[in-house]
Amino acid sequence: MRKVPSYLKGLAETRARAHGDVLRLERLRAEIDERLADAQRELAACDTLIKSFDKRLEPSAIEPVNAWKGRYGKRGALREATCRFIKEAGPDGISTTTLAYELQFEFKLDFAHPAERRQWGTNTLGNCLKNLVAEGLIERLHKGGSLTGAAGRWRWKDSDLSLDHLRAQAAAAGVSVLQADDAHE
Repeated sequence: MRKVPSYLKGLAETRARAHGDVLRLERLRAEIDERLADAQRELAACDTLIKSFDKRLEPSAIEPVNAWKGRYGKRGALREATCRFIKEAGPDGISTTTLAYELQFEFKLDFAHPAERRQWGTNTLGNCLKNLVAEGLIERLHKGGSLTGAAGRWRWKDSDLSLDHLRAQAAAAGVSVLQADDAHE
C-alpha cells in the first residue's frame, strides 16, 4: 500500500469538512424554502381576510414587524441551541459560519444589513462561544484570535476527543506531536 502524503491528508480533511458544511447548508436551505412557502401562504391568507372585511384597506401598506425583545425564546435558549448544534456536528466540529446560519434559522433572526449580521456574530454568538470554552464545554479547533479571515471551528469537548487528551495518548504511545505553529515551518 502506498503512503499518502501529509498535504494530501490535510486536503482530504478540508474537503470532508467542506462537504459536511455543504450538506448542512443544503438541509438548512430546504428548511428555509419550506418555511418561506408557509409564511407566504399565511401572508396571502391574511391579505384575503383583510380585503374581505374592508375592500378599502391595502394589506401591502401594513409595515412588517420584527420584534427584538425575547428573540431567543426562554432564558438560555441561545446557549442551549448553540450546544445542541455543536454536539450534533460530531468530532469534526462545526464552523462558526454554519453555526451562525443554523442559529439564525432556528430563532428566525432577520438582519437588515450584512454588517448587522457580522456584529451579531461577533458580539452575541462570539460571547456565547467564549463562555462555553471558558466553562470547558467546547473546544476551539482553530487558532484563537486569528486575523486570517477564515471561519473558526468548534467541537463539543468530550474527554475522549479533546486535543489535550489525544496529545497525552500520543505521548504515552511514544509518538511525537507537532503543534500548529510547528507544522507551518
